[in-house]
Amino acid sequence: MDISFPLRSAFDHDFDSVSFPVEIDGKKQRCLITREALHDHFGGEDVELTEAFEANRDQIELVARAKIEQGVRENILLKTADF
Repeated sequence: MDISFPLRSAFDHDFDSVSFPVEIDGKKQRCLITREALHDHFGGEDVELTEAFEANRDQIELVARAKIEQGVRENILLKTADF
């Protein structure tokens, strides 16, 4: 399975999360990490959430990759319990 994460992210107001893209075997999908997860694990309340995401992108992408490898292919949502 080929998994890659383009270097983009944005705050998603509808889901109160940071959204970031992933390509799984050439198909584009979206990942989200919740405000709560960013706050609990990466100091997301002390800095802007997208800054907290970018500063910890490698660790967050590892968790997203693990979920994808476990079979989650759509609506990839990372919550505080995932870390």
